[in-house]
Amino acid sequence: MDSYAKFQANTGIGKVSVANTALDGSGTIVTLLTAADSGTFIKTVTIKSQVALGNGDIVRLFISPDGDSIYLLEEILFRPEGGGASSVWATAQCVIPLNFSLQSGYYFMASTNAGKKISLEVEGLNITYP
Repeated sequence: MDSYAKFQANTGIGKVSVANTALDGSGTIVTLLTAADSGTFIKTVTIKSQVALGNGDIVRLFISPDGDSIYLLEEILFRPEGGGASSVWATAQCVIPLNFSLQSGYYFMASTNAGKKISLEVEGLNITYP
């Protein structure tokens, strides 16, 4: 990170619970965070299920410059130990390091393919230059 910049916390939270298998940003997507005027450094996203997740459940992360043009950034696939089709986690939590800068005004968004209640927390730092 830039040693000449100042950083201020920008934490985004949200819940996804509607099944959405689209990879193109259509369907139900939740906006978790909007980047600040000078941009926001996205450190991590924490994903916490509120119900059992099964093999193949996915959380998708998106970015958008305007809320209309939406681009897939990452897919997080849950695979419980054992990996069989009937394997489940009672609840799952994982912290995903992202470490990238989101341009000014861009949106950080999420969806899930399974329609299960999942909470997300985005740890971001707004960037300002003195």
